[in-house]
Order: sequence, then structure tokens, then C-alpha cells
Amino acid sequence: MRDYGKVFSRIWESTDFRSLSEDGRTLALYLLTCQHGTIAGVFRVPDGYASEDLQWDVERVAEGFRNLAAKGFATRCNDTKWVWLHKFLEWNPPENPNQRKAAAKVAMSVPDQCTWKSAFMRVSGDFLGIEVPAEPNPSETVSEPLPNQYQEQYQEQEQKQEEKKPPRKRSATPDLACPSDVAEQVWADWLTLRKKKSAPVTATVIEGAVEQAGLAGMTLEAFLRVWCRRGSQGLEASWLRPDERGQQAETTYQRTMRERMQEVAPDAARKDPAHAAHAADYFNAIDVPTRTVERIR
Repeated sequence: MRDYGKVFSRIWESTDFRSLSEDGRTLALYLLTCQHGTIAGVFRVPDGYASEDLQWDVERVAEGFRNLAAKGFATRCNDTKWVWLHKFLEWNPPENPNQRKAAAKVAMSVPDQCTWKSAFMRVSGDFLGIEVPAEPNPSETVSEPLPNQYQEQYQEQEQKQEEKKPPRKRSATPDLACPSDVAEQVWADWLTLRKKKSAPVTATVIEGAVEQAGLAGMTLEAFLRVWCRRGSQGLEASWLRPDERGQQAETTYQRTMRERMQEVAPDAARKDPAHAAHAADYFNAIDVPTRTVERIR
């Protein structure tokens, strides 16, 4: 179950979408946003689900699916009730290796009895990293032949998916595992940010992040959370605000007293909390000249 579905605003300019019937467009938007959808664009939608959610009778739901199938938008197996949104992975490609693995897991859960499973695997199996079995003998009959229109669309989509496949790395760098003290979601969000910024993720980068987190007096997870919220390519401890460090912000009175102390006794004055303290600051000594005081009798 998902919390939301992404629909591009330009869908209303699409000739394919505009060619659908009114019920077809409503059903298409329902399939793109309903809670039954998955990251792979394949999921089960029995008549009762759609009928209840859309408040349509079963025949109206069936007619809507026939319209989507005729236009090549989606195919539903009449036996298993599984639905395939043909261009879902083209519109919503996985953003990281974890999402790709999740999509592949969903794809593998499609039952073998589903009439469109073999066609889906031919189109998207390689893109999802799924080993596709050998093609069946052409002389054998299939339970539900696909119209030529579908075959042409499948071939076109397969070609686009092939073009979108990332080039094979000649000297691939192994993926770094999520540190034990960092939540997996935080780690995934940070990896997505690095990818968006076209920035590498290496052991040296991680060591630098650990070092800066230590200078800021933060855990690595807290440091990466701030990094993700900022959306920047890099982050250093000296750039952090007190509230980002988890420190209480300095009040006006505290700032005024600190500034006065800096004027009178700069060596003894409290440092500005907006700047990171250096380790050497804790070893600074205040030189006070000695003076002999005679005891008064």
C-alpha cells in the first residue's frame, strides 16, 4: 500500500490520454494514484476494489478497463485481476538500487497464470534486473494473444527502456553498506541527494562526514539528516546553526552579556555558539600576573 501516486501535469496534453473516454480517463487517474498501486506499476485490482472506490457498478468498471486496453494504457488479466500500467516504469523509474530491488520483488510476485506476465517480463524484466526465461516456441499457442497494437507498443517501450539503462561500469565501485548507526531511510535519502548532485559516494566521503559530525558534537545520523534537509552537495560542522546542532539558540540577553565580556576579558568570555569550538580552546590558559599581598594585622 502506498501513500500517494505521482501524476505529471502534462498528462492533460497527452494525445493518448485525451483519446480515452471520460470513464477511461477517470479510471486511468485512479490506477495511477490508488492505494493498491506499487512501485513496479503492476498490482491486483479486483472488480470490488475499483467498484467501491469509484462508486461504479461492475460493468462500468469492466468497460473502463476495455477502453484502457484498446488504447494501450493498461492491461488487466480477466482471470487473476492483475493490472499492468504499460508506461509506469518509464514515467516513474526507480531512483536508487533499493527501489529497483523493491520493484523487481513486486514484479516477481505476479502469478504465472497472469496472461500478460510474459509480455511484461520481456519489456521490463531486464530493466529491473530480473532474469527473463527463454522465449517460448512460436508454434505454440498462447492463452490470450496480444493484438498487433500492443506488440508495437511493447517493442517501442522495450527500446526506450534499453536506452535508459545505465551503462555497464568497467571498474565498478562496490556499493557502500549503510552504517550501523544510521537509519536505512536516512541513508537512502542521503544517497538520493548525492546522486541528484552528481556527487560520488566513497569511503573517503563517509570518513569526512563522520569527522564533521564529531566536530559538531552530533551522531552521524543526525548530521546526515541535516544534510538532507539542506539539500546541499557538501556540509561542514562550521556551517551548522545552533538549532541544527540540537543546541538551544542564544537569547538576546545572553548575546549582550557575552559581547560585554569579550570587550572586558576576551580570553575568559564565552564563545559564540554559532561557531564550532576548536578542541584547542579547552586547553587555553589565562595568564594572570602574580602579586604578593601582605597580610594586614
